[in-house]
Amino acid sequence: MKKFGRMLLALSLLMAVIIPFQHADASSTFKDVTLYEKEINFLADKGIINGYENGTFQPEASIKRIQAVQMLLRAKGIKDLSGAPDPNFADLKKGDYGYEEAAKAVQIGFISGKQDSKTGKKYFNPWDTLTRGQMAKVLSLAYNLKGTTVSEFYDVPSTDGFYTYINALAYNNVTTVYSNHTFKPYQSISRQHFSVFLARTLDSSFKEDAANRAITGGLKPNPRKTYVYSYSFDENYSETVKYTGTDSGIDN
Repeated sequence: MKKFGRMLLALSLLMAVIIPFQHADASSTFKDVTLYEKEINFLADKGIINGYENGTFQPEASIKRIQAVQMLLRAKGIKDLSGAPDPNFADLKKGDYGYEEAAKAVQIGFISGKQDSKTGKKYFNPWDTLTRGQMAKVLSLAYNLKGTTVSEFYDVPSTDGFYTYINALAYNNVTTVYSNHTFKPYQSISRQHFSVFLARTLDSSFKEDAANRAITGGLKPNPRKTYVYSYSFDENYSETVKYTGTDSGIDN
């Protein structure tokens, strides 16, 4: 019996050497991650996100603007930060933490900063929290996401500055919606939610697990508006369709 036990122990040790260690699940990467484990692990495995020294990720904390820039640069595989022109941010100078990343992001074109109308100075506000609308903009610009859908978020009118970018995320099936069909563009976005949006942008397999996907019916056309579409089939025939946002609201 003892001999059998020793053989079993030896076999288990041998298997531990032969079989490479794998995470049993995503929660083993960061001890405080319980939601979106697959997406966060995906980014961690690629070196796009890092946790804190105590082994946490702080998933519910709001992500800072400079942190989002750093994640996007890593996701795009940009390691050489040299050579970028000075973006002339009043609040981010050479030698400051995050300066090189911000300068490179401006050079690439997915951030631009904001100009004070009174002083004319340009600011980046690196330690401000990123909003959901700003997230849509930087993702759309960084990955050239384009497209429009007939669906609308009730709180994002076409006059909103983020409308084009949010619509692009919906078209590319990156975004999901709240139960009341809002997007909440001016609400701060958490570290875990930014990670989810980025993971979906990088790997379409994560979109399949998303609930209420825009393209597959997660959004509903605004019933307060009428949508008009014109189609030209050839030089002799064209068709105009009006859609009022209801199942019976199609009028040719």
